[in-house]
Amino acid sequence: MRASSLLGLAAGVLAGLGVAAALGRFAPAPAPETLRAVPDSGGRLRALLVHWAPDGGGLLLPTYRDLLAALPEDVELRVAVERRGHFEELRRRLEQAGAAGLDRLRPLVVGRAITIWSRDRFVTAALGRKAVLVAPAQTCTAAAGRANDWIVPWELAARPWTRTAAVAAPFAFDGGDFVADERRIFATAVLAGRNAGTRWADADALRSELSARFGLEPLLLGATADDVPNHHIGMFVTPLGNDTVAVGDPREAAALVAAAAPGGALAALDVDLSPETTAKFVRVADELRAAGLKVVPLPLVPTRRTYVFLSYNNVLLDDRADGRHVLLPQYGFPEADAAGRAAWESLGFIVHPIDAAGLYANGGALRCVAAVLRRS
Repeated sequence: MRASSLLGLAAGVLAGLGVAAALGRFAPAPAPETLRAVPDSGGRLRALLVHWAPDGGGLLLPTYRDLLAALPEDVELRVAVERRGHFEELRRRLEQAGAAGLDRLRPLVVGRAITIWSRDRFVTAALGRKAVLVAPAQTCTAAAGRANDWIVPWELAARPWTRTAAVAAPFAFDGGDFVADERRIFATAVLAGRNAGTRWADADALRSELSARFGLEPLLLGATADDVPNHHIGMFVTPLGNDTVAVGDPREAAALVAAAAPGGALAALDVDLSPETTAKFVRVADELRAAGLKVVPLPLVPTRRTYVFLSYNNVLLDDRADGRHVLLPQYGFPEADAAGRAAWESLGFIVHPIDAAGLYANGGALRCVAAVLRRS
């Protein structure tokens, strides 16, 4: 984030407070708001951003159908598309798939080809009641859609009715490199590895940067990228609030894999339950406990394919009047999916299964394609 951008936002808040104080509405004026990362650990969902791209969007139709069914009617869904015609195609295909609540979809036409991965190019923060999307430094990539994803937060911020701002950070990251609770922002040494050769490759410098930028205590896991799973932290760590985190644990899935029916889908998956791989997840859990957090294990099935997990951590949490809800990806592997649902139900959550069978083989899950813009 450029300092001038943040100062400009803060100055606007200060100016508003000053005028109100002069009118006698505040005595004394409250302190100005500070930028803070929006927690993944709970709160009421208010607005999400999804992408639609015709060349890969077919994977998303079951996911979006289930997402619309699981979300309350007052949750807004912004849909980033290259062209208006793509938005109309999405609506038509969702209607054919039996989806309801299509009037909640709002198009964001960006004029360039994009991918389906809405979460990758920003972290959502808030300045008071205004959503602020913190984007990484712009980088070059041979994949045009990936490069164009970077413009989506800026296009969103350019529309006043979205009540959103965008600012740039000077270091490299994917949105999935972070998860947050009400006090902390979590990342792993994978983030430092993305910034090799820069000042942010140093853990102390990175902690200082994250604290200043996101207004939360940074917790970096692993001394090097080899110490932790080589994926976004959102695939295996889920803050639950109240100093509790759920962590993916291959040991919780080992019995499922061993008992899988011969010739079944899970038995055919190229699962990696090696001691070396399992130790990386165990280290994450141990470091979180050492930091004073309670750790709850969830079943997680890693594979030998890079970035391909069956993750029951990559979820959306939604606190509603009737309890805590979790929108939980399901992958079409009955044994593992049932274990994931049972784990969340044992934590007291109301579970909404979301079909993500088209996503896991591409290295993602639910939160990768449904980015939170606003929570209450």
